[in-house]
Amino acid sequence: MPKVSVIIPVYNGEKYLHKCLDSVVNQTLTDIEIICINDCSKDSSINILNDYAKNDSRFVIIDSKVNQGHSKSKNDGMGVAQGDYLLFLDQDDWLELDACELCYNQISKNKNDILMFDFNFCYEKTGDVAPERKRIDAFSDYLDNTNIKLYELSHDYIRSGWAWCYMYDRAFLNNFSVQFPVHNRYVDDIPFLIKALVSAETISVISKPLYNHLENPTSITYTRPDLWTEAFSARKESYSFVLDSKYAKELMNPYLIYCIRSIFYWYERFRRSKNITLKMKHQIFKEQRAFFTELDANHNIAEIAQYIDYKRFRKVINTSDFSNICSNLMTACYSMYNEIIGSYKYKIISVFGLQFKIKIKKV
Repeated sequence: MPKVSVIIPVYNGEKYLHKCLDSVVNQTLTDIEIICINDCSKDSSINILNDYAKNDSRFVIIDSKVNQGHSKSKNDGMGVAQGDYLLFLDQDDWLELDACELCYNQISKNKNDILMFDFNFCYEKTGDVAPERKRIDAFSDYLDNTNIKLYELSHDYIRSGWAWCYMYDRAFLNNFSVQFPVHNRYVDDIPFLIKALVSAETISVISKPLYNHLENPTSITYTRPDLWTEAFSARKESYSFVLDSKYAKELMNPYLIYCIRSIFYWYERFRRSKNITLKMKHQIFKEQRAFFTELDANHNIAEIAQYIDYKRFRKVINTSDFSNICSNLMTACYSMYNEIIGSYKYKIISVFGLQFKIKIKKV
């Protein structure tokens, strides 16, 4: 059996696929298998995959006959994987050449269920590369701990929902039936990751960036106006996984911190989107308020007030429909917010649809 299976879902990836696959083929750990799932690509992706497979017996190509979506593709890859450990890689991203070796050596030595590692944001438009530090910073006091037990921690250690910046023990995932939700075609990482984290007995961390994530402004997360439904349902589904976990009491507050923060983030992102109608903005707010009301009824949110915008949380619950409609109308006419683009923070000012960007500082 190979030591590591790298699972790569592919759909119309010809532009980036060579760089992605080269980063896997040339890994310093050679005892790996490379599972590529072509989900009915309309470009030359399948030809590229077959060319690599002709010259490298480590490739396993799954050529789907019906378009199934990102989630099902990854589940199919997991279904045929033979490696002791799994890595997920998106078709437009790439690994550092020692990623598999460093991760395998640590996770196999420690007998962890999950290994977390750092990654780089790579901005396609500007060419900037910026290490993502907030996830690793959450574990700064535990980097030397080879067996971190999440249920013993109480701070805000869940700071993203990406599943591709981890290595997983395949037997562990199978034992707890951790799968990507096929009902979510685009926002599928969060339920998978949260179920894995709350099921894990131990994890460990590598602070070195081993994964390079391409930030592409044309990606699905920037262009689909109906993505809120999946983004929101993914967090609610993850909440149910925490409730059902063995250590629900210990894990709940860290998850609620992440959940509330991320809902605020996505709400603002969709509220500012030009593709979202006022009716949709109102519906999104109502869903947010209903969920927050449920959380407030079942948990003592004041316990995590220092980690979230607690005043805003309470304001959402208490805001009337009429006040929300007025707020959305004002936002449609004028809004101002900060956004990180590449290596710089910008002040974004929108006035009647005209947008102005003012560079503030380098981050």
